[in-house]
Amino acid sequence: MATFSHLRALPFALATLATSLMAQWPATNLASEAFGTARFCYDEARARLVVHAANGSFWEHDGQSWSRRTVTTPQGISLFYDPRRQRVLVFGATLQSYDGYSLEPLGQTPNYNKVLADRARGILVGVRSVVQGNNITIAIDEAAGSTFAQVASIPSSRLLLGAEYDAAQQITWLQTLVPQAGGGNEMWSWNGQQLTGPIPYQGAVGSIAYDPAQGRILAAGAGVQWHWNGTQWHSVPLAFQPPGGGTYTADHRHGQLLWLSPNTEDWVWSWNGSQWSRGPSLPQPSCSQFTMTFDEARQRAVLLGANSATSARQVHAEWDGLEWQLLPLPANGPATLFHSAQAYDSARHEIVVFGGEGPAAPQVQGDTWIWNGTAWRLGATNGPSPRTTAAMTYDSVQNRVVLVGGRNSAQGPWLKDHWQWDGVAWQQIVASGPFDPVKLVLGFDPIRDRVVAHNDHGNTYEYDGSSWQLVAGNGPAPTPMWQLVWNPWRGMLEGLFLPGQLVAQTFAWNGATWSAISSGPALRVFDQVRGVSLAHLANLSVVESATAAATQRFGIACGTGTTSLVAYGVPRLGSANFHVDLRTDAAQRPAMFGFGLSTGNQPLGNGCVLLLQNAFASRLWFTDAFGFVQLPVPLPSDPALRGVVLHSQCAVLDPASPGSLAMSQGLTLRLGH
Repeated sequence: MATFSHLRALPFALATLATSLMAQWPATNLASEAFGTARFCYDEARARLVVHAANGSFWEHDGQSWSRRTVTTPQGISLFYDPRRQRVLVFGATLQSYDGYSLEPLGQTPNYNKVLADRARGILVGVRSVVQGNNITIAIDEAAGSTFAQVASIPSSRLLLGAEYDAAQQITWLQTLVPQAGGGNEMWSWNGQQLTGPIPYQGAVGSIAYDPAQGRILAAGAGVQWHWNGTQWHSVPLAFQPPGGGTYTADHRHGQLLWLSPNTEDWVWSWNGSQWSRGPSLPQPSCSQFTMTFDEARQRAVLLGANSATSARQVHAEWDGLEWQLLPLPANGPATLFHSAQAYDSARHEIVVFGGEGPAAPQVQGDTWIWNGTAWRLGATNGPSPRTTAAMTYDSVQNRVVLVGGRNSAQGPWLKDHWQWDGVAWQQIVASGPFDPVKLVLGFDPIRDRVVAHNDHGNTYEYDGSSWQLVAGNGPAPTPMWQLVWNPWRGMLEGLFLPGQLVAQTFAWNGATWSAISSGPALRVFDQVRGVSLAHLANLSVVESATAAATQRFGIACGTGTTSLVAYGVPRLGSANFHVDLRTDAAQRPAMFGFGLSTGNQPLGNGCVLLLQNAFASRLWFTDAFGFVQLPVPLPSDPALRGVVLHSQCAVLDPASPGSLAMSQGLTLRLGH
């Protein structure tokens, strides 16, 4: 019996099998996106962190990597884990069950502020605000299934601040505010039979959450953490406290509390009962002003930037072909990355960074910093005068990094000098170039051996190694953005511009004229080894490839309950963590995974259909106590597999199903980037 590991030995001829199918697959993959004001919870059955982003998409983290799911919902929903159903529940206008594969409607719900799972009684508790004339009261509803009925209410006019289930005390705590003069903050408890309270307390403590490590309610706000002992709050001094406004969720499976605040941090943080520690970084670096270059030696896109000139928070992130890795900046690194210039030095295999503005004095920097892929070092403190928003590129003929222009303050006049960096020192080439005193961007044309500059007025200049010449005056204007980037497949320089409108557009330079092209409006780097490009904006990243990795479902499942097969992520070559997930109602039962190069349609009886033809690989596993299996499918970084299409299906021995067999739908995998 063959296993999936034999894929490495597939002949190159298999790649041609997918040629006729490529046209129906997209050429792009959404690699990452910003979460925004996200909601999240921990799926204990599948051991996954589930995040619902502000745009309605679902993301999951399995302890090693992030994956964007195919399920989407409208904005404004919340989610929590229901241990009785062993599913994540999503509530908004409706209550739905989510298992990583699909959303199953459970029924209509009122407009709840929060819905919780009472783990001891196996019921759902919904808390909502009720407007009655000039008063706002708080109603408590319960549902043993999916139909809610009111069971209690908090009297008089009160505002709900938070609600959380206390698994240790087996009660639901409610945090309220009396808005009338002389009122204040208070806590209430509900045990399913009796509502107890109020217990008044002073000050706004912050959003409450349950700490499964120590079995108590805690809250964080304004950099202070508070613990609730059932009668009063106690402040706890810690080296790190999450700022207020974040989102919390309890991970009962591992006994920890998780915190997510993507508006202020790039990490998920975990609380073990005594301290906070940094967990996985988010899929998308949080950075509004950045530059990005491709490190050819390390085959990584290097993003450097900051959120503002006044913020001390700098961002250094690298794309390794599969996901972003957030790197901390050491104390001996650049003082700022806001509006700094950046280029990859191919001769010395280093990233060169110059200048930038804020937050340390002086506001505008004049240092040259080098990133060699392992550590930062200060390359020079002299050369070009301190400046911000300078243009930079690499000249592969001169083997020099080229810097032109910039301004000596955030609102200062634009400079017109030309400098070159040889890896040791700067040399001034032209004291004052022919450029108009406005912003410009810089790129290098390796076919024509020219440094190309384009400025705000739409004028294009070229440097041939001896002098600058104005070569065109009708280019896109008025506002160029970022550097010009060489597209090796188009054989032209590309730049992102705002050509007189508030909509960004990509233009290409062929050495004589500019032309608008269909590429999306984003900063790009090109990876010639993998044959892909990475397009990046502040809120998303997209991988573009002629053989983009993709998945697609086909056929239908059979058996009692739900049996589904879904890919975790997309099958990118080189992805050691790629896997497929089986979810079924048959717990602790044998499950057979099959793979094949062709689809089939062989009826097996009882509504089940074998969707594979001539399966060449299979694997036998057992579902766990939750009916879940994660099958690792590590993908080698083998160019011969680029574009190969595989099909998969799973069968489960299920005594509850007709014929004692449940089968998933089919899943098609196209290997690529």
